Amino acid sequence: MKIFSDEHSPFPLVHVLEKQRKTYVKKEDRLNAYIADVRQNSQMVQKSTAKLNAATAKNNQLIAKVNSQLKSGTIQKAEAKQQLAQVDADIKAAKERLSVMKSNLNMLSDTAKAERSSGASSKRLDQEISQLRKQVSTYEQALQAQVKQRSAIQVG
Repeated sequence: MKIFSDEHSPFPLVHVLEKQRKTYVKKEDRLNAYIADVRQNSQMVQKSTAKLNAATAKNNQLIAKVNSQLKSGTIQKAEAKQQLAQVDADIKAAKERLSVMKSNLNMLSDTAKAERSSGASSKRLDQEISQLRKQVSTYEQALQAQVKQRSAIQVG
C-alpha cells in the first residue's frame, strides 16, 4: 500500500498508522511496507536529482550566455529577463519538489519513530530512511548551487 507520494498526505500520521496497522497486522509486514515506501521515495528523489542536474547544466549555459550578452550589450534587459524567467521557473519547481521530499521524509521518520515506540524493531527501516535523508540532502545542495548561480546575474 502506497501512503507516500509526490503529494502531501491529507491524513495526519495517526490515521496513516491506524490504516497500516489494519492492513498489515504483523509488525514485520508493516515495516516491510514502510521500507517499500521509503525505497519508492528514494527512486523519486534519484530521478528528480538527475532532472535537476540536467536542468542546472542547461540553465548554467543560458546564464553564462545572457551574462556575456549583457556585458557586450548585444541583448536588451527585457529580453534577458525573459530568457532568465525559465531558469527562475525551474528553480521554483525544484523548490516545490524539495518541499514534498522533506514532507515525505518527515512523515516516514515519524512513522519509524511511532513503530519503534510500539516495540517494533525498525533498524532496516531506519537505515533506509537515513539513505533517503542523504539523497534529499544531495538534491537540496544541488538546488542551492543552482540558486547561487542564478543569483550571480542580476538584470536591472
